Amino acid sequence: MPKPKITTKKLDDVFRDIMRSQGKCHRCGRGPEQVVLQCAHGFSRRYRGTRWLEEANFCLCSGCHMFFTWRPIEWDDYMRNTWGEETYEHYRALAQAITKADKPALYAQLKARLEEINGQDQPSCGEV
Repeated sequence: MPKPKITTKKLDDVFRDIMRSQGKCHRCGRGPEQVVLQCAHGFSRRYRGTRWLEEANFCLCSGCHMFFTWRPIEWDDYMRNTWGEETYEHYRALAQAITKADKPALYAQLKARLEEINGQDQPSCGEV
């Protein structure tokens, strides 16, 4: 019997939950009782090198996420100010590297990370 296919959507769903588990917006500090929390990718999701890399992404509320979506220069400044220039350039290089994800291995890694987070009784944002 073949193993179930691990899709990009399945990876994104688990990763979204990991990012939301931070429990508050990285920019404004509001939590799930006030706003909808989302996963904001530091670099576009088309760049697979950082798409599922926790430290290269942010938990933002929908308002802050839209603010930066429509203001890419400010988003770039925000990342540089948050990470520092050296880290920003490191993540940018990772984003631009040509990568092909081993989806089953990545899924197992993300699921283990989510289970680790959930075991720490951190605030959860739930499903939206």
